[in-house]
Amino acid sequence: MMQATEALELFFPLVSGGVAEGPRVRVLKRKKDLRSVQREVRGLQVREFLQLPSTGGGFLLASLGSHHSFTSALADLPISRHRWKAARRLLGILSRIGLHRHLPLPRFFVVLPVGTGPDGPDYSLQTGVPGGGQKLIVREHGRGRGDSAIWKVGRTGLPAQLVEAEARALVWLGEQGLSGELSPQLLDSGKGPDASWVRMQALLGKRPGDEIGEDVDAFLKHLASMAYTRVEVEKSPWFHRVQARLADIEEAAPLIAALCREALGRVLELAAGMELRFHPAHGDFTPWNTRIDASHLQAFDWEFFNADAPALFDRFHWIVQTGVLVQRKSCEEIYSQALRLTAEGTETEREIQLLFAMYLIDVLIRDEWIFKHGRPKFPQVEWMSEGRRALLERTLGV
Repeated sequence: MMQATEALELFFPLVSGGVAEGPRVRVLKRKKDLRSVQREVRGLQVREFLQLPSTGGGFLLASLGSHHSFTSALADLPISRHRWKAARRLLGILSRIGLHRHLPLPRFFVVLPVGTGPDGPDYSLQTGVPGGGQKLIVREHGRGRGDSAIWKVGRTGLPAQLVEAEARALVWLGEQGLSGELSPQLLDSGKGPDASWVRMQALLGKRPGDEIGEDVDAFLKHLASMAYTRVEVEKSPWFHRVQARLADIEEAAPLIAALCREALGRVLELAAGMELRFHPAHGDFTPWNTRIDASHLQAFDWEFFNADAPALFDRFHWIVQTGVLVQRKSCEEIYSQALRLTAEGTETEREIQLLFAMYLIDVLIRDEWIFKHGRPKFPQVEWMSEGRRALLERTLGV
């Protein structure tokens, strides 16, 4: 699990030039240590942070640089318990009168090298679910509503792979003219010895509802129209990608691997001689990964983007994720909704059934691949896995 000191030491060299020589970034916990350092070296820049807990075992390091930065950081804090939500509202009230600076919570001081510049933006740092897949999400606070940015920083292993995958996705979207329209604009990215990182435009607006409305539908149609093909399943890049990942999880998750191998064989049998549609997909398209502002929907978290996913992948994902986690629908209800919802209107009923099975195989294998490479399991993950297995059995009878 990443500690607060580690998070600050990982991120701030990126914004201070990452210099290998000269004064380094230092993280202090005590005011007296800060005063001692400031007496030794003049002109050092100091950033101050308050540590707050978040749902799932992560934490937020909220900037104390300004009221705007602190309240903006609080708005990003993922919490689910009612008493924590009440605490967040109280913190917002306290910050308006400056009392948040005196709260008895863990405090950190980041001392930046001379010459870093006093007029740079504030930053607030947030960690995700603890474990080998933990990334660092950083909000770069601008002085106005529309001039902030988001950083994602991943150390080696799975976090770095996911950050690099998102950077590649944003490059692809930019090449298609979709950057800033369907996704955040890519501002910068890089890879160093300690971490990979991507910096992107922060999205404005609120979450849409749980149903697939007109804005969601328009987003999905636009993305799907950018590059689609029809090809036999066995000849598709998707099939070879899934096979490779299936082999990778065989030892770590033998039961899921066996189920998905049987299901994949059944798909090939039922799809013999057919060409199915493949097109770009966000990969983790849900209400909580989207924002809508002025009737325009955009999505973030593109780390599972796939340029040639089975058709309807994102629609199925939205339906299954909200159905299991939010609406608590039965397997039969989710199955019926998935198979009747075809806004494009280009697939036959048999094709939809096959595409739904392919979606379920894909995400079941993907999740096990993620767990193998470091991300821990938690209750919601178990719910999703059980729901997907039941849906796959209902779809193919495996």
